[in-house]
Amino acid sequence: MRIMKFVSVAVAAAAFAVASHAALAAPADYRFEVVGQVRQDDGTDTIRVRLVHIPDGKPVQGAVVFGPKASMGGHGMAMTAPAKALPPMPDGVTPIQVTPSMDGPWTVSLSARVNGEPAVIRGAVDVRLGK
Repeated sequence: MRIMKFVSVAVAAAAFAVASHAALAAPADYRFEVVGQVRQDDGTDTIRVRLVHIPDGKPVQGAVVFGPKASMGGHGMAMTAPAKALPPMPDGVTPIQVTPSMDGPWTVSLSARVNGEPAVIRGAVDVRLGK
């Protein structure tokens, strides 16, 4: 009886370890991509992003993109700009509005929730904003 209990606990621990590893590996299976050109309108730039599942190269439908942050920090400057995610388009693309304080290369950091994935997906895209 003790051996069966030990085996049951060992099997449960192994299953938990595998499940935990899968949960930690999931975010690496995704990346954000810029779709099309940056649209500029009266000091506000709009970029369109989509989340792609790397193993099959397909866009992720139904991903909820949130928490955009724009900065020039990755380009040697400690500058940030207001950014907000707009409602997603039917094709799974999410517009992000950024009001850059100066022209140049910016990094927009994003987060997303994907149905069926326990972890938040985090990533970034590099874009040229401003005139």
